[in-house]
Amino acid sequence: MQGIGFVDGIPETDVERIVQTARTRLAAVPAFDIELGSGPPVLDPEAILFPLYLGHEDVPDPMGRGEEAFRECAVLIEAGTALHLGNRP
Repeated sequence: MQGIGFVDGIPETDVERIVQTARTRLAAVPAFDIELGSGPPVLDPEAILFPLYLGHEDVPDPMGRGEEAFRECAVLIEAGTALHLGNRP
């Protein structure tokens, strides 16, 4: 569980609580469509990474670039999120 630890190192009761809380919260999130960016997926030891596309442009990968690149990426993601969520928290 990212940000928490390996599942086999967390008490099962905690894992069950986390899963139940996630299910409850996600049940309130309506289904949505996604569009993948134009670049190819990247195979990482922990994930398959797909480029992100926000309606009108690919979101550049800021890894290995300066702090400004991360800020620009965050602004694009926040704008795309606002388009999909509207005024919902």
